[in-house]
Amino acid sequence: MSTPSAVTAPTASGRAKPKRSAEGNAALRYAGAQDPNPRLRNPDWLAGDFIRRRFRTLAETVWLRKVALPFYEGRFPGAYAYQTARTRLFDAVLLDAVQRGGVRQVLMLGAGCDSRGLRFQRQIGDATVFELDFPATQARKMGLLRRAGRPGWDSIRYIPVDFEVDDWPTLLQHAGFDHEQRSVVLWEGVAMFLEPSAAHRTLEFVHGCAEGSSIVFDYVVADALTQPDRYLGGQQVARYMTRGEEHWKFGVAHDDVETVVGASGLQLWGLWTPEALAAEFIGAERGSPPRPVLGFHGVAHAGVGLPTVARAS
Repeated sequence: MSTPSAVTAPTASGRAKPKRSAEGNAALRYAGAQDPNPRLRNPDWLAGDFIRRRFRTLAETVWLRKVALPFYEGRFPGAYAYQTARTRLFDAVLLDAVQRGGVRQVLMLGAGCDSRGLRFQRQIGDATVFELDFPATQARKMGLLRRAGRPGWDSIRYIPVDFEVDDWPTLLQHAGFDHEQRSVVLWEGVAMFLEPSAAHRTLEFVHGCAEGSSIVFDYVVADALTQPDRYLGGQQVARYMTRGEEHWKFGVAHDDVETVVGASGLQLWGLWTPEALAAEFIGAERGSPPRPVLGFHGVAHAGVGLPTVARAS
C-alpha cells in the first residue's frame, strides 16, 4: 500500500480522544445493515470495520439484536430509522453528483466513520476524495483501515482539522483541492455542533467552488436547542449529550433553511423534513404509515447555481 495523503493540522483543542459519536453512529449503521427488513436495512455494510468486536457481535447475533434493538429504540426513539434514512439520502446525493453531474472532487467534512469513499470506489472513479476530521478520530479510522487492508483506503486524502480552530480551507487547498473543479460536499452530523459563524463559513466556502458544486448537510431545528422535548427523541438525545463532550450550538428552522443558505450565495436544491425523510427513504408497510425518524433533524441540499440533476423533496 502507498502512504495516504495527509496534512498535519495545528489544533488548539487539546483533546486527544476520538469523538465517541463517530463509533456510535457506525455501530448503529452496522446494526441496520443486518436488518432483515429491507425498509430498515442500512446500506453501510462497511460500518463494521470501525466498531469494536462487542458491537459487531451484538449487531450480527440474531437473538442479541432482538433484545438490544427494542431497548435502544426505547431509549432513543426514531434514531435507528433516522440513521438508515440519512445514509440513503446522502448516498443518493453523492451518486447523483458523481454519475450525472461531472463532479471531480468529493469532500467529506467531519467524515467520522464514513465509508462512502470505499463503498463507492467504482462510481466515484478517478474523482479525488478528501476527508477532513478531528485528528484523533481520523487517526483511529486510518489505523483501523490499515489493519483491515481495505483496497483503496490509502488513495483518500486525509486532512486532520478542528473546524472551529484551524484554517481548514487553506489546509484543504494544500492537500490539492481545486476550487475550479466541480465538487460535492458531504457534511453529515457536523453543523449542529459548530458555532453559527463556523457553520456559515462552511456554506460560504462551498459558494466559492465551481458552478454546479453542492453540499448536503443535516441540521437540528432551532427550537430543539432550548425545547428538545417538543420533538421525537429530542429529550433523550439532549440528555445523552449533556454527559458527553459534544453539544448542539447551531440550529435552523425548516422554513429558514433557504434563507440561511441563500445568505451564503447558495441555492436550495432539496429539503427533507423528518416526515419527508421517513416517507422517501423508509417507506411504509401496507396499511401503515412510514416508521418515524428523529423529529428534530432535517437535511438540506444546496448548490452553486442551478442543479445539474434536481432532487425533489
